[in-house]
Amino acid sequence: MSDQPHSSVPDPRLSTTDHRSSAASPKASIVIVNWNSKDYIAACLRSLEKHETIEDLQIIVVDGASYDGIEQLLGSEFPYVQFIQSPENIGFGRCNNLGVEQATSDYLLLLNPDTEFIAPTIDKMITWHRKLPQAGILCPRLLLTDGNLQYSSVQAAPTPLNQALGSEFLQKHFPKSKLWGTYPAYFRDPPTSVEAVSGAFMFMHTETFKSVGGFNPAYFMYAEDMDLCLQIRRAGLLNYHIPDTEVTHHGGGSSNKQISEFSTTAMRQALKQYMLSNNGPLKAKLYQLGQAISALTRCLLVLLMCIFTQKNTRCTPSFQKWKAVLTWSISDKTIK
Repeated sequence: MSDQPHSSVPDPRLSTTDHRSSAASPKASIVIVNWNSKDYIAACLRSLEKHETIEDLQIIVVDGASYDGIEQLLGSEFPYVQFIQSPENIGFGRCNNLGVEQATSDYLLLLNPDTEFIAPTIDKMITWHRKLPQAGILCPRLLLTDGNLQYSSVQAAPTPLNQALGSEFLQKHFPKSKLWGTYPAYFRDPPTSVEAVSGAFMFMHTETFKSVGGFNPAYFMYAEDMDLCLQIRRAGLLNYHIPDTEVTHHGGGSSNKQISEFSTTAMRQALKQYMLSNNGPLKAKLYQLGQAISALTRCLLVLLMCIFTQKNTRCTPSFQKWKAVLTWSISDKTIK
């Protein structure tokens, strides 16, 4: 991973297509990064058409070299979208940075492709951003595809302890624990200041994003949203959870599917980078040690479950996943 300074200067080889017919001064600029997710983006844009006034928005889609037909889709069905083609897969954060370079509105929404609006949202976000003191990033209540709450709409800043203890079981049974920081998502309280919000929906002033250097390019995928939330707080601003506004996040249900060994390990590698960049080498080592203990414990639990239930087909993928995490945490090798 690179330790280069924050940079969002567009690559001169980028291909940019602009079919916009919207107003010169949009209400908000929305940046969506595509990587083999054109079907999700189509559904996302249709939900925007249903619940928002498209002419009031600047929508920018950046493709991270997936070349999945997204440019053709946008040109034929969503001609108002400004399209940027990155010739290389430079990662989620840097693709967002490229999109923000083209943003012309005072307000910015970084939106995952696998989200859908279920009600008018942009005006509410603008209103809350103007009302809340020292507003940095705003995030609505995120719902899974089935309508249930995505508890990770908000989170505590990562620490070696909360990452070692983190599990859906503990978070579900102890939702108010400050270890996870997810408790504001469970209740319909007024907007609450939180340490970190989900990268699926991040609403802020465009200048706020630029003032902290955008997403840190040291992160290829995962943890860049946590890092951005921290930089916003270090700049003296506050991140808020907005519970009276809801958005569907289909990808938030990934916990219901078998997450790959690579993704599981890559996520932890990114969090180690977060610890190293923001807390120093000691915290990074403590984080890695905590992950080793956690992964070993889970491997043993899965083995016991296999022995007593004899459901090897269900146990094997889970065991392999945690074995991969254990191997990474002990070997300290960088995965690519």
